[in-house]
Amino acid sequence: MGIRFYGVLSGLALAVGCVAACHRAPSVPSPPNVLFVVWDTVRMDRLGIYGAERDTTPFLNKFAGGGLVFDDCRSVAPSTVPSHGSMFTGLWPRDHGANHKNLWLASEHQTLAEILAGSGYDTYAFSANPNITAMENFDQGFDKEEHLWDTVWRSAAEDDLKEHYQISSTGQPLDNQTGIATRLRAGKLLNQEIKGCGALLGRGLGAWLERDERDPERPWFGFLNYMEAHYPLQPANRFRERFMSEEDLRRSYSVDRSWPKIWSHVFGFSPLPAQTLASLDVTYDAAIAELDDLFEKLMADLEARGELENTVVILTSDHGENLGEHGLLDHRYSLSEELLRVPLVIWDGRAAAGVNPGRSSFPAMNIDLFSTILEVTGNGVEFDTDLVNLLGESADGGKGRMRLAEFANDFEIPESIRSSAPVGWSGRDFARRLTSVTRDQYKLVHSESAAEGTSLFDLEQ
Repeated sequence: MGIRFYGVLSGLALAVGCVAACHRAPSVPSPPNVLFVVWDTVRMDRLGIYGAERDTTPFLNKFAGGGLVFDDCRSVAPSTVPSHGSMFTGLWPRDHGANHKNLWLASEHQTLAEILAGSGYDTYAFSANPNITAMENFDQGFDKEEHLWDTVWRSAAEDDLKEHYQISSTGQPLDNQTGIATRLRAGKLLNQEIKGCGALLGRGLGAWLERDERDPERPWFGFLNYMEAHYPLQPANRFRERFMSEEDLRRSYSVDRSWPKIWSHVFGFSPLPAQTLASLDVTYDAAIAELDDLFEKLMADLEARGELENTVVILTSDHGENLGEHGLLDHRYSLSEELLRVPLVIWDGRAAAGVNPGRSSFPAMNIDLFSTILEVTGNGVEFDTDLVNLLGESADGGKGRMRLAEFANDFEIPESIRSSAPVGWSGRDFARRLTSVTRDQYKLVHSESAAEGTSLFDLEQ
């Protein structure tokens, strides 16, 4: 295994057809471990394996060479809660009901972790996302669930954040555009502001694997959610330096990334200058470079522990991010390609079984990971016709498959924005539900806004 791994180091929903992909995972005598990694808010086109302009993912480029890379994977939703809800339950967002207005994942929905735990798996989750926690019932089925703001991790997380915000023991923070750095220095940081700090996720997983009571004969399922690429974007300086001149570096620490500035741009009140958008763009890529570095360290640690020999590693994202396209920032109010197209790599450490390395053009969705993981672990069940085992066989390569994405509940306009909006502005073109279906190169988008209606796009154009 060591030789192999270090070689690597070098309504509309009813229309979705049931087909399988073009790679089969041979059966093996014992179920594999599964490591399910979500790079939150990472869009496909910013990774090297998908042709990114900047060298954001040197490690992933090598690692993915030993795995199966899906070139056409879509998320079922452009935001965290509905997307994770679908990956965890195999249900469409409108069916499981969890979204930004209703963060609760109902207990009646059996989760991936619950099924695996019931079949003999040890289960672990470390989520850096404040909306994927026990408070929202996303801990269903996990033996242990951890977060950066937990007592055991909070001090180390804040020390990590001080490095990211360039705070010395006596000096003012270099970056305080969002106000987080000031609250950090004062010890008044909110739980939801402790984002990033991804090195702690690997430490948490390692400590859980080392626990005294662990039965080494039992397979394990680990879920990790990394938030480095999510707002407010604060990559460590060494990753910015890869892509920025000294002038760009200084600018990246001075750009105002506060929500009022973001929303004023999105709603057209006060568009950000091109130079500011360019700074946000390169800072986002620096955050992805940091994720790549964290992933490399995670894989090296698991390799050193001997934990990769019987492990399937899945790397994906819950949704992408708007970086100025269509006049938008963040990941609301749209079902754009920048939000729906996400990376997907499946890598298998089993020497005599598992995934055939290569590229797949199969039209995948991140909801398919529910059925795929269950099949890989020997927990295959009868699925609705919407779901696909991505490691199964296909006679037609998925041609004609219809893929759904939706805002099952509209995003409200922040009241602070409404109160400062120009006279006559209603925001109705933003606060509406959206549904899209993609089939081959065609994408149909339906808006509940009467002004927008339904539009058909040819994605090859």
